[in-house]
Amino acid sequence: MDIRLNQFNGYLKELLSQKIFEEFCDEQIFINLVSTSPDFSSAEVYIRTLPEKNLEIIERLNTYANKWQREIFKTMRIKRFPKLKFLYDDFEDRERKLIKLLEENKEEKKK
Repeated sequence: MDIRLNQFNGYLKELLSQKIFEEFCDEQIFINLVSTSPDFSSAEVYIRTLPEKNLEIIERLNTYANKWQREIFKTMRIKRFPKLKFLYDDFEDRERKLIKLLEENKEEKKK
């Protein structure tokens, strides 16, 4: 990954964390990863939150995306700002399922 893109992702993660805290201070929302396309056309923001509120939180975050894009773009010196899209980070869920399957497979081989 390009160093400049990596730095941008880190900075964007920091700025979005502040915006989320300001608007959603009563919610537990964590940004796990920001992945910006090399041409800066889009940025996927992977978040974790309480499982029972995933869809609701994602929808609310995506309604704020355009507003935050404009606000952050004004503070940065770049020609193009990526379109933000918030997504639920299901990596840990998939990891748990995979570990469970591996353990089940291991138990079956012992039989």
